[in-house]
Amino acid sequence: WVWAVFYACSAVMFSRLAAASGLVPVHLPWKSTLLGSVRGLASGPPRRRGPPPRDDQQNNPSYHTREASSVVESFRQPLPPSEYVRPKEAGEGRDSVEKEKGLSKELLQKRTIERKEKSIQARDVRRIQALAAEDKAGEALEALESVRHNLPASSLVACYSTIISSLARKNRWAEAFRTFNQMKKHHLTPNGHAYTAIFNLCTAPPGRVDEAKRIYEMARAKGVLFGTITYNAMLKVAVFGNDLTLALAVFGDMKKQRAQRPSLAETSDTSRVPDDDDTPSRRGLRPGDVVAADQWESVQSASNSRLSAPEIDPVELEKRYVDSTPDVISYSMVVRACLPVADVLTALRIVEEAEASDCKLDAQLYNNLFLVIARWLTKVDTPAKRDTVLQDFNSTSPTSVAHAALDVWERMGRRGIVPTPHIFDSLLRIVPFTSGFSAQRLEALVAQIEKTVPVDTQILNSIVTAFASRGIADKVAATLHYWADRKVLPDTRTALCLVNGFCSAKRVKEAVTLLQTFTPPLPLSEHSVSRLLSALLWHPARGGLDSPNPAARRAAEEINNAIVDTLKLMTERKVEVNTVITAVLARGLRKSHTSDALRSRVQELLGDSVMADIAAVAETSKQQSSEALFD
Repeated sequence: WVWAVFYACSAVMFSRLAAASGLVPVHLPWKSTLLGSVRGLASGPPRRRGPPPRDDQQNNPSYHTREASSVVESFRQPLPPSEYVRPKEAGEGRDSVEKEKGLSKELLQKRTIERKEKSIQARDVRRIQALAAEDKAGEALEALESVRHNLPASSLVACYSTIISSLARKNRWAEAFRTFNQMKKHHLTPNGHAYTAIFNLCTAPPGRVDEAKRIYEMARAKGVLFGTITYNAMLKVAVFGNDLTLALAVFGDMKKQRAQRPSLAETSDTSRVPDDDDTPSRRGLRPGDVVAADQWESVQSASNSRLSAPEIDPVELEKRYVDSTPDVISYSMVVRACLPVADVLTALRIVEEAEASDCKLDAQLYNNLFLVIARWLTKVDTPAKRDTVLQDFNSTSPTSVAHAALDVWERMGRRGIVPTPHIFDSLLRIVPFTSGFSAQRLEALVAQIEKTVPVDTQILNSIVTAFASRGIADKVAATLHYWADRKVLPDTRTALCLVNGFCSAKRVKEAVTLLQTFTPPLPLSEHSVSRLLSALLWHPARGGLDSPNPAARRAAEEINNAIVDTLKLMTERKVEVNTVITAVLARGLRKSHTSDALRSRVQELLGDSVMADIAAVAETSKQQSSEALFD
């Protein structure tokens, strides 16, 4: 221990003398030197750097002499100016060290104050957002106004957007727009959350499509760049307003903005991210937000400026904020907008474009397409229009709309998309209009439905329509019995689907027979009865009642008997004679080939009061027809 103390004191004195003479770096703390000396003695002799001496050098005195000389020579080499100072020549002595310490304390104090200010700002933002989340928008606005001058622009934008979203969830239209206008009054650019909340609010009943269009056009005129989520909200507005033109315009803006975006290959450095002081998040931007055109260059340059933390790609980080790439929701919304006008061509083109894109498709997109095709097939007037030839998108051969739907169905299966009950329902409504779709293929499709999805009454009605439109009465009865045993019971729409199917197949009498013989009896509605009576009263076979041909007279008698049977079903199942049924009977019985026997049987079944109403409607209709002819 005596030797240890002596060695430590000698080391401290040597370091002080060396520092004073300028031969070693300025400051060697004596505490660390003393502790190092004691630890060195406690751990044995100091370890030698470099490779250990060989066996022939271990006992060679000249080797150790050379080693010692090299160590001494290294101490004699002058140090670079950056490693030492000469206090006497500088004329400052220890004042330079004290001044350096003082600057460090000031910088540390400044950073501490900045951290405290940021923590206070973060606390205020969290408090305001918590109030907005609790549906206390008024208190949140008051708290925001009290601390508005102390918050940066990014925090203000986030707080205003949260409040607007809270008001939109409660459908508080006036307050949400007042807050939105107040935000712009303070020269703050609304972000994607604010625009999305406003657009979603415009779709709430009763709907404000015109207001949403005005806001969208103003934002686009100012060069605001929307994200995919905001564009989807605007597409939802177009769907709500049944405005296909608006949906196509918004979808075109999406693709145009995406085409103008820089690609990964256009950036020179993709291994770093922006500095913390100038990232898009510091500018009040978050994923899905919007950026004004004048801010776009600054955000883009910030991504390529002073960079650090090489874990995230800067282009990928920046792309998240204004990425307008259409996703499956965008494509599905545009196809849905085609439904009110039944624009089949546009719907098929959008689906083809979606299949060629990189987005992951779902069943909703195909369901919307099948709905559009089914609407178009039921909307057209004649089979000639229904069989309008379209250019197939997968081959050069022309196909009809229904066959194009079957092609989409096959592509959907190849993609592995599991059909939903709605898709099967729409497809079954398309099948009756598809020529060449055999009964065997229809039965195979029904078997696939039974294995894939749980069958409910809606799908049951679609199956009944598909079989009835082919005139397969036994299959209709078998289907109804099969699912009735499995607790899937028919409703009033089942009878309507049955009647519509058989009427489209020109087999009205089979519909009446099936309604009479099927047990348990199918519930009838006024719509089913009026549809059935219309098909029977305007049946062309009724004109053969006075024909000399016995077959024509027999066919006319069968139709008249079917009319009577329909009226019996109506009275037995207590279907009310509404104005539609009255008008149908008035117009149908007024025909010249209506026999007195049929009128008397109708009067027996319906009664004098109903016949009086029918006569009054017939007289009114006759007067209107005469006035129209005179005009």
